[in-house]
Amino acid sequence: MGSIGKVVCICVDGFKGARCETSVPDCTGNPCNKGKCKVDDGKVKCSCGKNYMGEYCEIKVTCADHPCEHGGVCGANGESYSCSCRAGYSGSNCEII
Repeated sequence: MGSIGKVVCICVDGFKGARCETSVPDCTGNPCNKGKCKVDDGKVKCSCGKNYMGEYCEIKVTCADHPCEHGGVCGANGESYSCSCRAGYSGSNCEII
């Protein structure tokens, strides 16, 4: 007790407020999976590394696993991909000459 009739709470890490009722977002527990985490304006923000995307870097970009051959350009679409093949090549991975 602080002054007469007043209760003062000392919050543990990760909580704030008069009664420690509000959790403070932090990067504990690796919320960004394969990315880098920072807290900005009271919210967790993730910066995804190569081959990952999504709010929490939870979606693996499949182009890294299924590269297009012969200079084809890979386009990721969620959990799938497609290749745009150069002239003279075809097939799902531009493997057919």
